[in-house]
Amino acid sequence: MAAHQYDVIVVGARCAGSPTAMLLARRGYRVLLVDRATFPSDTISTHVIHPTGIAALNRWGLLDQLLSTGCPPVGTYAFDFGPFTIAGSPGTDDSPVAYAPRRTVLDKLLVGAAAAAGAEVRGIHRPGHPHRRWPGNRHPRSRPGRPGRL
Repeated sequence: MAAHQYDVIVVGARCAGSPTAMLLARRGYRVLLVDRATFPSDTISTHVIHPTGIAALNRWGLLDQLLSTGCPPVGTYAFDFGPFTIAGSPGTDDSPVAYAPRRTVLDKLLVGAAAAAGAEVRGIHRPGHPHRRWPGNRHPRSRPGRPGRL
């Protein structure tokens, strides 16, 4: 028999994987949460948690932790399309604002919540694998003077 047995293995520990692992662990499942990144780490992101996401953080007991980081609320949105702009308030009466934390803040909070709920958190390391780090910090498909594409 294997040394470790899990009911669920969640691959990817960012803003979808960590809450999934946290919620499953809170329900009593044996959860392994794995990611090739280490946390906290940054990633390309819009950095916006819309009001429905804020409501979820509140239900999960994590909103106060986010607020304690000093992340300011976003009370209005404006999408500028050149000839016209769409602007307004994103929220509802129950969840009136959005927040835009850096991913270094958000991911650390969510991974910590998954671990606190009982999920085992591990990094993945494959010897010789570049882990998104390429020579000159460029993607292999990029050419000098041209941005890389994924």
